[in-house]
Amino acid sequence: AYIANSLSMFGDCVTMAVDALTYLLNITAEMRKVSQRKILSLAQQEEAALAIDLLDARVALLSGFMLIGVTVYILYDAGKRLHSE
Repeated sequence: AYIANSLSMFGDCVTMAVDALTYLLNITAEMRKVSQRKILSLAQQEEAALAIDLLDARVALLSGFMLIGVTVYILYDAGKRLHSE
């Protein structure tokens, strides 16, 4: 994307990286949830499940903000390129 000087390729690369990070964080949260079911009591499991659900929500929120940020940057850079030519 950098060598080709393509905003489309750059945007696609960054959004794929954000998606990969989101998947990694969600898989980690799910693995923690499964491992905690084996160790904790029922009351502790419910509390841990709420904490992991909160983590899932935060990951989704972070992903959304990052994708909005990338979109704003791409639009800004495209506008800047249009005005410079």
